[in-house]
Amino acid sequence: FPVTIDADKEEIVYDESLERKPLTTDDCMFTTGKYQGYKLSEVSDSWYLRFIMEKNPDDGFISLMFGRRLKELTT
Repeated sequence: FPVTIDADKEEIVYDESLERKPLTTDDCMFTTGKYQGYKLSEVSDSWYLRFIMEKNPDDGFISLMFGRRLKELTT
């Protein structure tokens, strides 16, 4: 299904039904790199997550979701 992300509300919006659900680290998939094919929620390599964040300082989505995953790993 086509989806969009409402970054202000941190929700996924399903385009056809307009149904919304909270955006979680389980919704994000690595499409390249060391963890290609893994969901963000499956990656526990905090060094790698920080490395990607440092390489993409202007990417708000990466900052939000990778930061969220790092918090999950410390709680």
